[in-house]
Amino acid sequence: MMTVDFWLYSVIVTVIAVFPRFACRCLWNTLFDEENRKTK
Repeated sequence: MMTVDFWLYSVIVTVIAVFPRFACRCLWNTLFDEENRKTK
């Protein structure tokens, strides 16, 4: 049986690994959407 600390650590590492890419993608899409609105 694995401890809660191990699961917590795994979740934190996964979030740190995945979240920046997800956030950058959302930010990138938002910036592009705003640029497209300005040009049209």
